[in-house]
Amino acid sequence: MRTPDELLQATRDSRSSSAVAACVSSRRWLIIYFLPVVVLLIAGCDTMNWQQYRIAGVAAGSPDATKLRATLQTVADQSGLKDRTQDSRERATFAFFTQPDVRNFRVDIGARFTNGDVLVDLVSSFGPTPTAFKQAKKLLAPALSAEFSSRVSVPQPFVPIK
Repeated sequence: MRTPDELLQATRDSRSSSAVAACVSSRRWLIIYFLPVVVLLIAGCDTMNWQQYRIAGVAAGSPDATKLRATLQTVADQSGLKDRTQDSRERATFAFFTQPDVRNFRVDIGARFTNGDVLVDLVSSFGPTPTAFKQAKKLLAPALSAEFSSRVSVPQPFVPIK
């Protein structure tokens, strides 16, 4: 038989093992439920807003190039973007429109010649999608399709901007 001191010690031991089990259980809950939420939030903030279109068979100085420039200008005007072609750092830039007076996380529409085609890039910041990006994206695809129909495609994967 156990003495009263032994019974008291056994009770203390069982309580402390219950506390340890509760602590381990709460840590497991934290890892199973909280950690994935944190990962999703962080990953969600690292989403690049980028859409790209290829218009096949557009040569520099051609009537198609003139028509494309006018189409991009219309979309840019309706999205609040201004012509900054002269400021582009991409060597083959055909047109470049950007949000005025926005230093960081601005919206850009750029068009560049590549291998006998033109790539049109609609680019914005990481994170939440800006209103100007949504507006330009909503206008850009239908405008390009209306002017160039089956010659418009979406490259997969996107061609990197150098």
